[in-house]
Amino acid sequence: MTGEYDGQKYVLVSDKPGQTMVRGEDKDAWGLLNVYGTKDHANQPAVSFEFDDRGAELFAALTKTNIDNALAIVVDGRIVSAPIIRTALGKTGMITGKFTEQEAAALVHALRAGMPPASQPLSTHSATPSVDKDGVVWGAPENGIQAGLRYGTSRHPYEPGEQIDFLLLVRNVGSADAVLDDYVPLSGWGPTVHDANGKRLPVAIPAMGRPVKIRRSVLKSGQMLEVGRIWLELDAQSPDPHIDLSPGEYRVSQTYRFDKREGTTWAGEISTGQLPLTVVVKRDPQPAS
Repeated sequence: MTGEYDGQKYVLVSDKPGQTMVRGEDKDAWGLLNVYGTKDHANQPAVSFEFDDRGAELFAALTKTNIDNALAIVVDGRIVSAPIIRTALGKTGMITGKFTEQEAAALVHALRAGMPPASQPLSTHSATPSVDKDGVVWGAPENGIQAGLRYGTSRHPYEPGEQIDFLLLVRNVGSADAVLDDYVPLSGWGPTVHDANGKRLPVAIPAMGRPVKIRRSVLKSGQMLEVGRIWLELDAQSPDPHIDLSPGEYRVSQTYRFDKREGTTWAGEISTGQLPLTVVVKRDPQPAS
């Protein structure tokens, strides 16, 4: 199997597990959950993406064993991009290169063509979240680092059209100092939303036009960092990350990534716990007295 991209020819050199990601069925089914345009650390156009859990598992195995090799991305039999794998990735990643805004937008469009339908259930697990006294739901620790999510303002039932403000936190629950690198402002990942049955719901993520820069944080044992604020609009017409939800009970979480650079003590993806969200019927405006 051969293909061509940007004047270069690519040849399939292996179809063994761990060397390819071909959409399968049942246990091998996987999909992209989010694809959107963004900016890299040099403020150049880039494309960010997020896999479902099975896709993250396969992509981690693929990238771990192919660092510094080109990865041909094939949609409908056509190579739409061929980035070099610079580091092992998992659930989230970013495709960078000398893109124009138009080229990045075209790649987003091509990759979205391979995303699963919004109605496809991606998770059937529904857990009762554990909210601490400060209103934070913490995820499982990763190498002594733990991520948490809470409401930025007092939690209350939300109506369609409202904006929800979340605060993303990270704390060092290990015994040694932690040195972490990430990007600010937050690179655009919207929160993850599940319904009461555990089905993941699609969050629309617009392209981010803001410049980003690298931030280094040193957390001593027991120290906590406010990573940043995350917004979610219950308005399908919003230019910010948004979702259209009917009245009911939902769970919101966030996955975040710290980058590996010289001097860091840990890099990888980390997820918060699931924060309860209640959406109610929009009330009619009260007449002026």
